Amino acid sequence: MADNTPIEHRNRRKRKHRWAFPLGLAIILLAAVGTATLVFFAADAVKNFTGKGELKEEYTKFLTQVVRNDPPYFDDIQDADQTYLLDVAIWAFLADEGLSKKTYKYSETDPIGYIVPVTDIAFFYKKLFGSEYEPQYDTVVGQGYTFIYDKAKESYIIPLTGIDPIFIPRVDTIEKQGDSIILTVSCLTADKWKLNKNGEYTPPQANKYLKITLRQPDDGTGYYVSAIQASEPPDIANPDKKASTTEPTTAQQFTTILETTSAVDGSSAETTDETGDTALEGTTDAAVAETAG
Repeated sequence: MADNTPIEHRNRRKRKHRWAFPLGLAIILLAAVGTATLVFFAADAVKNFTGKGELKEEYTKFLTQVVRNDPPYFDDIQDADQTYLLDVAIWAFLADEGLSKKTYKYSETDPIGYIVPVTDIAFFYKKLFGSEYEPQYDTVVGQGYTFIYDKAKESYIIPLTGIDPIFIPRVDTIEKQGDSIILTVSCLTADKWKLNKNGEYTPPQANKYLKITLRQPDDGTGYYVSAIQASEPPDIANPDKKASTTEPTTAQQFTTILETTSAVDGSSAETTDETGDTALEGTTDAAVAETAG
């Protein structure tokens, strides 16, 4: 058989890659349901043993990408690792279905992925971490993925890949201090949730606890993350006993960037343990990754 001509080879390559964009978006949207579901369960669970449920639910959603990859500690935003801040901003962009809201060019040569201008990432950077400091753009290397910064194009190259979150946040306590909100946050693994005999999903024991400080910007609208520190476990019997009674009265005073759904991810596998509870396993949060090959 004769070798393929250059034209035949080029046409075959086009057919191969034409599915990359829609398939990639499908992976991202379907996988996002998994994490959104667990965030819903975490927020719902905290209502069962604490007060201030509406605010805690909003804060939990806001912190989803902040906590997902086991955040490093910092006492002030100026001391934070820029790679971490950029990583969170990119994941927030992806979780907000950013790739489906605009038409982005797709690079079919190395590095392969969607070409996203840094201005689109900067929006979420400022939403989460304030505008006091400008982002210092650089390549972000995570566990199983890389977001390449193209300085010439002032863009990130975002590949398609399925990545599980390390932690799901659950806000346990809220304390108002001046223009700051102090949150005690449980970090829950994404693969140890159980379905009890009453048909309710229950969260696993927290792996670690964080003290996250939200600060109000100068314009008085919303809050941003200004510090992440280690914390002791909250007093579950009375988790809010140290909290101020002058907390914000409505969730509208808090600027949230994510909207979640309570739909259960149909791809999750269930297994039953010896107690009769059913564990929810295999829930995947993707954002992005390689479909071209």
